[in-house]
Amino acid sequence: MDAGDRVLGYVCDDASDPSYYFSVSWYGLNASDVRMIDAGVAWLGAGSPESSFDDLLGYVATVPYEAATPSQARAWVRETATGTKNFGSAVFELTTSSNGRHRQLTIKGR
Repeated sequence: MDAGDRVLGYVCDDASDPSYYFSVSWYGLNASDVRMIDAGVAWLGAGSPESSFDDLLGYVATVPYEAATPSQARAWVRETATGTKNFGSAVFELTTSSNGRHRQLTIKGR
């Protein structure tokens, strides 16, 4: 995005299930020109959070964009706890909190 561009942001979240909380935010010049997506899952329940992480963040990783490789991106997100990787024209950054109860995926256009 360039200086002076009007940036729109959209946020959706859900706290209806007490075992986890998720949030997805996306930013761009308009609804069809998204430049960044930020998605996170916080696990509040007992047991392993991996399936909750995989479900939401794996799905977000399949967002369509120029030169996208959705199946490779989803597999990387499901197999990685922390790291950065390029997929087509996007940079994926995945982080996991030190206690393993929160995972964040940020996708930025290059």
